[in-house]
Amino acid sequence: FSVSKCLVGLLAEILVDEGRLDDAQLVSHYVPDFAGASALTHATVRNVLNMEVACSWSEVYPASATTRSDVCKYLYSANWLPWPASYKVDERSDGVRAFCTTLERFGPSVMNRDHGRSFHYATALTDVLGFVVAAVESKPLHQVFAERIWCKLGADADCLFAADKAGVALAGAGWTATLRDAGRLAAMLAAGGAWNGQQVVPPTVMAKLRAGGDPKHNPWFVLWGDGGIERSYLSQFYCHAGRSLQAYGIHGQHIGAYQCSGVSVVLQSSNKTFDSGLGNIMAQHFGELVDAAFCQQML
Repeated sequence: FSVSKCLVGLLAEILVDEGRLDDAQLVSHYVPDFAGASALTHATVRNVLNMEVACSWSEVYPASATTRSDVCKYLYSANWLPWPASYKVDERSDGVRAFCTTLERFGPSVMNRDHGRSFHYATALTDVLGFVVAAVESKPLHQVFAERIWCKLGADADCLFAADKAGVALAGAGWTATLRDAGRLAAMLAAGGAWNGQQVVPPTVMAKLRAGGDPKHNPWFVLWGDGGIERSYLSQFYCHAGRSLQAYGIHGQHIGAYQCSGVSVVLQSSNKTFDSGLGNIMAQHFGELVDAAFCQQML
């Protein structure tokens, strides 16, 4: 699920570092279709990278899959769930790209009145970013990831991206890999982007991610309520500046990369009890306890 997001953020930052993607440019510059979405008309690539877009979106997962919620409409468009009969034909998006063109700036679930002011988590924004990456590379997102990162990790198996009806890889959710291979990805991040004798992610990108963003742009749940330690959200990663990069997914998925000790943590889960937020806090604290123990041994 949402661990997928950090992969797309990583690819985008690599392209920014290479000068091929301008994060101050409007997303519609790269994908003209998005100019018609009121939430994206004036949104920059950086706004999308950091999920600081003024849009009407609720990430609440309803009990019923037939609810007219933002997340359900995303899942219908992604072909994960069938469109309910209550939706008229002209209300149905044929694929995730078409769905992204319907994102609205104003509505019942607006948290930001202006782009770039504060964090507002919206899965569809990662798909917007995925289409931007694909446009810059002139290749499908899954191919970009395979060539740029996966083929350099020495993975034991292929990883998989979920796809919509059009066969387009989803960016916001649906990436799967074996535990050991996901661990290779996490270990590469913990090692500063180096793996198998090569620099997979440029040091400048790793330094940028490790420095984190502005914690003041984030609501309380990004800080995890753990003794006032400030965390931020930058380029689809949860960042604890100078210590760790983390990614989370619904039902308990987690990747943690700890730079001091080099420890990497991967959790694979489909346990709905994690969705209260307590599971995420437990995963994060577990990783930091292991990190602290290893750092003590290194002293």
